[in-house]
Amino acid sequence: MAIAKKAAPPVIPRFAPGRMPSSSPRFMPAAPLPIPKEIKMPPHDYLRPREAGFPISKILPKEVETTYGGLNPAAKYMRFFGFVAIISIYAAFSLMAVFAASAVFPIWAGLLCAIAIALPFALSELIEIAFLLETFRFSLQREYLFVRTGAIDPTYELIPYENIQDAQVSQGLVDKLFNVSSVVVSTPASSIFIGFLPNETAKKFREDLLTLAQLHKNMAE
Repeated sequence: MAIAKKAAPPVIPRFAPGRMPSSSPRFMPAAPLPIPKEIKMPPHDYLRPREAGFPISKILPKEVETTYGGLNPAAKYMRFFGFVAIISIYAAFSLMAVFAASAVFPIWAGLLCAIAIALPFALSELIEIAFLLETFRFSLQREYLFVRTGAIDPTYELIPYENIQDAQVSQGLVDKLFNVSSVVVSTPASSIFIGFLPNETAKKFREDLLTLAQLHKNMAE
């Protein structure tokens, strides 16, 4: 008697940060997912970044920019304040070390050494801050949540909806100060933090994300 073979479960692609989904037909869903009309979708799925001029190595094409608006400008100011705090602490410790070693090394040599160590970090961080609002992107694609961060060395995170366990809107002390909210997306492996969103945008994004996650889980069952 012939034994009927059990059909293999469908293969769901997984994309690591920095990896891009292939446009191969095997990554395309068998049937279009019934996306509710109230959920905002970009006109095209994310395929690959294009090269851009210095200092930004890669930036997204316009057709896959965020469909929920950008970050509040306060994100840039807060990151700059954090940068100033780190540089201030580094400068204070460096000065103490230079004067403590002045009996062995000239003060000017110690200061040059401290500046040479901090300069690459300072320049790269200032570039990241300057282009933060232009290079941070997030959108709901048909099969996954897309998040892009970074200007000089961008990171791409593609989170399949069926991997999303929960999403919460939070508002800390800094968020309340600028009247913004943050969305924390939880997966079995990690959490994705999207901060400095307008309050209504954060709520709408969370609702749409959880709706798509539930749709995908229902289809997989």
